[in-house]
Amino acid sequence: MSLWLALTILNLPVLVLMWFAFFDGWEDFFKSIGYLFRPDIFSWFSGEIWEDKWAEMKLLIWVALWGIIIVCEIQWLEGHHPWPGWISGLLGVFGVAEVVPA
Repeated sequence: MSLWLALTILNLPVLVLMWFAFFDGWEDFFKSIGYLFRPDIFSWFSGEIWEDKWAEMKLLIWVALWGIIIVCEIQWLEGHHPWPGWISGLLGVFGVAEVVPA
C-alpha cells in the first residue's frame, strides 16, 4: 500500500498535466462527474446524450491512464531492475526501499 501512495505522490505532476489536457477547467471536470452519476436515459430525453458520453469518456480515460501508469511503475519496480543510487535514496524516503534491489 505504501508503494501505491508513494507513486501517486511522485506522479502528481503527471496527473495534473493530464488533467489540463483532458478538461477545460473545474466546471468541465465537475460536469463530467455529474454526467457519470446521471442516468443516461435522462441525458437522452434532454438531448444531451453525446455530451454525456463524451464527458464520461474523458473522465474514465483520465482515471484509467492514472491507474495504468501506477501499475506499470509497480511492475517495473518489482521486476528487480537495477537502480541508480539516487532513485534508491528517494524511494527510501517514502518507505519503499525494501522493493529496490541492493
